[in-house]
Amino acid sequence: VFDKWSKDWTVVDLGPDMGPGIRAEYLGKTNVLMTHPLDRGNACYLTRAVELAAGKKHRLEFSVASHTGEGADWELRVAVNGKELLKKTVGPVDGKPAWQPIVVDLTPYPGQKVTLRLDNAPNGWSWEAGYWTVPALVSE
Repeated sequence: VFDKWSKDWTVVDLGPDMGPGIRAEYLGKTNVLMTHPLDRGNACYLTRAVELAAGKKHRLEFSVASHTGEGADWELRVAVNGKELLKKTVGPVDGKPAWQPIVVDLTPYPGQKVTLRLDNAPNGWSWEAGYWTVPALVSE
């Protein structure tokens, strides 16, 4: 269903609230995915399995934003093979909704097949929508 957004990522446990799906544009970025947690106790998440080449440094880069509603925020969690590497509240920046760049270092996993998981987790159940650019795997 979300192949037009990205063929590499799978969306799991997408909640129906707030009309999730692909947005042509949001806060100045194009081809944006809007997700919403399944319910108060379960995150919606993006997942991808990938083999990281040996002898290279790898990182995951993407941007996230919150909804424009008052009090809108959500919890971003990033895990590799079930190990949480990042946990961050995504909400307004200086009182306004804004894109926040995220960089996750995958250097500790060279030559390994890894499962990446990016959660749009609930943290208060008020405007919990998550907005995502396509996460890019960067190898150097």
